[in-house]
Amino acid sequence: MLGDLLSKLGYSEKESKLYCSLVELGESTAAALSKHSKIPRATVYGILDQLIERGVVRTERRGTRTLFVSSPPQAFSREIDEEKERLQQREIIADEIKKVLTPQLRSSSIPQLNFLEGKRNIESFLYEMLPEWRKSTKAVGDCTLWGYQDHTFVEEYRRWHNHLWSSMDKSEKIHLFSNPSSIEKELVHKISRREVRRLPAEYDFKSSIWLYGDYIFMAITRQKPHIAVHIRNDIFASNLRAIFKILWLVKS
Repeated sequence: MLGDLLSKLGYSEKESKLYCSLVELGESTAAALSKHSKIPRATVYGILDQLIERGVVRTERRGTRTLFVSSPPQAFSREIDEEKERLQQREIIADEIKKVLTPQLRSSSIPQLNFLEGKRNIESFLYEMLPEWRKSTKAVGDCTLWGYQDHTFVEEYRRWHNHLWSSMDKSEKIHLFSNPSSIEKELVHKISRREVRRLPAEYDFKSSIWLYGDYIFMAITRQKPHIAVHIRNDIFASNLRAIFKILWLVKS
């Protein structure tokens, strides 16, 4: 139980095992910990140094002996607080980088074709492009996100979708075709101005395609790594928008 919790906090298998031995034994020498945990003594010292660095273990001198003692449980909260502080500093630096780069990366510099691989890269791209997509929908006079999607796109990128839905203004709408799925049953009527129409089960979309103004975004999220293609072309987008509008009318 304790070992599983430590693993979830990012502790290695040996760190978790040694710390659990220390809790079971109480204050102990490195030799006793090595014997109890069955970790070689030469390795134990390095692991103990790591646990001391994390603040969850401390040392006490008893005559000529060095004993290792587990710190109070609050040490784990302090470790998380330190991580939060480091993350806040990284966020500040990231914001500064954004301020420096934004004036240089205008919409005219956006490539006509992007290929993206990996969930982290795709998610970052989604956040980056959303303002430009919205600007483009207003420019073409249709503030509707059109498309079809594999339901796994919502499941895998739920955090970004929550951001999309919560930041929609009154002019925006979402019109999508999608697979029958539990996630869409959960979301039905929960997102204002988001309408998803299900097609028969035999039509199983294994990829997603979104149309936002002059931008087309396509993604495959059932396989690892995820891949996506992004196209900026007003003619492709205009033709695709017409097709989606026709399908929407036929399905209504």
